Parts: sequence; C-alpha cells; structure tokens
Amino acid sequence: MRGKRRIWSEQKKNIVSIVTRISPLIGIKAACKLLKISSQRFYRWKNEIHCFTSTFNLCRKFLT
Repeated sequence: MRGKRRIWSEQKKNIVSIVTRISPLIGIKAACKLLKISSQRFYRWKNEIHCFTSTFNLCRKFLT
C-alpha cells in the first residue's frame, strides 16, 4: 500500500472520529471533502466493527 491508502488504513478510527465531531458544524459531505475521503467510505468505516472471532475481520455492524 502506498500514500493515502496506507494512511487511511492506519488512521481509520481517528478519521471517523474527526468527521463525527466536526460534521454537526459543517456537515458530513464537507467534513469528508476536507479530509479527502468520500462520504461512502466514511459510512462504511463507521459501520465496521472489530471482530475478534473472524480471522479476516469480516464482521459488520447490523442496523436494527
């Protein structure tokens, strides 16, 4: 992995946290644009959960 993809994979939690905190002020689209990620990617990362039972970390959070 090179460049921003490596940074994204290392800093996913921090990026989601930052977008979540600043989105009430400027909106999710603008916050994502500021951090150069798509809003789709933000929502995908936000819905990921850490799954310790899966070798490949393939667990997802189910919306109820």
